[in-house]
Amino acid sequence: MPLHLATSPHQPAEYANPERAIISVAASDDVRALISQCPAYEPTPLHTLLNKARALGIGSLQYKDESFRFGLNAFKALGGTYAVGKVLLNYIEKQSGRQADFKTLAEGGYKDLISDITVTCASAGNHGRAVAAGAKHFGCHAVIFLPNDAADEREQMIKDTGADIIRHTGDYDDTLVVAENTAREKNWIVISDTAWPGYEDIPQTVMIGYTVMIAEAVDQLMATKQPLPTHVFIQGGVGGVAAAVAGYLADRYGTARPMVIVVEPEAADCLYNSSRQGRLSESTGSGKTFMGPLNCRAPSSIAWAILSKHADAFMTISDAMAQDVINQLKTPIGDDPLILVGPAGCASTAGLCHVADSEVMRGQLKLDENSRVLVFGTEGALPS
Repeated sequence: MPLHLATSPHQPAEYANPERAIISVAASDDVRALISQCPAYEPTPLHTLLNKARALGIGSLQYKDESFRFGLNAFKALGGTYAVGKVLLNYIEKQSGRQADFKTLAEGGYKDLISDITVTCASAGNHGRAVAAGAKHFGCHAVIFLPNDAADEREQMIKDTGADIIRHTGDYDDTLVVAENTAREKNWIVISDTAWPGYEDIPQTVMIGYTVMIAEAVDQLMATKQPLPTHVFIQGGVGGVAAAVAGYLADRYGTARPMVIVVEPEAADCLYNSSRQGRLSESTGSGKTFMGPLNCRAPSSIAWAILSKHADAFMTISDAMAQDVINQLKTPIGDDPLILVGPAGCASTAGLCHVADSEVMRGQLKLDENSRVLVFGTEGALPS
């Protein structure tokens, strides 16, 4: 599978104000202050995989396990649920003429004001579940549009939140258009993690929510007196979570930040192809991958504004590589922890394993026995 170096590992770009207006440490701190008011909030675990690191020929490996996030099995809860909350707070303040607070919203204190609101999105599963869970928790209604390749297990998980499901015959990007058009006709509010010209505020809110994940990881490393990673591998998709991680690290550490490597399915390589082309570009792959949440045809415009300058490399993996890593993590080496991860959640670890097996790619990324690597398990295993 190919690797494309987007920037020189020795010359990361300065983080400028236009990028800081999208993702920043200050905005991340504000999100954490709000989200921490939710009774269900607690940081997700950061596992140390000592034996796996040795097997890969690296110095250390840290695994941020998002399967515990808000009981929703995936990091998407940070972005989708938070964005629903922010949208509802804005609505309440406009309707009531007074300031509303996240704690009261999280405790169901505004249900009478928002019960008639419907939020919606297109999703392969995790983002839709997060939006639906946010709607249920705060007291409004949700309608989630699913593409033709969304797994039945993901559909059931969304139904369990009480949301209505609309299945579309097209892929994710086709479904996104249908969701947007339907919302416009019915006066629903679109909570999308994909930005396009004229629709960027809510996707930005979603992305800022995702920064909580990397902020927690950095703080957890500092709390245990461990040094900053040298390499961070992160999943692709439309680019929202990758941009959140890359932007946060660039703002917090400047040019001393870790190297950021974005991993996608070979069948859905829109970020990899955009990097190769030097501009926003669609995927060249077939779109057929069991890593469903990463099956995206085109990048988010605001995510690409950050990734084009602050991601160091883009790479693709096969479904077989992802499945192999799922099996590896549930059969740990020695006393490494047992990790149950889903198809999309294993992508960053699979990317690391692929690089570690290639002397050429190891050299390109300066990955060696002294490297300290952080990966993200962005979703837990799907129900069997």
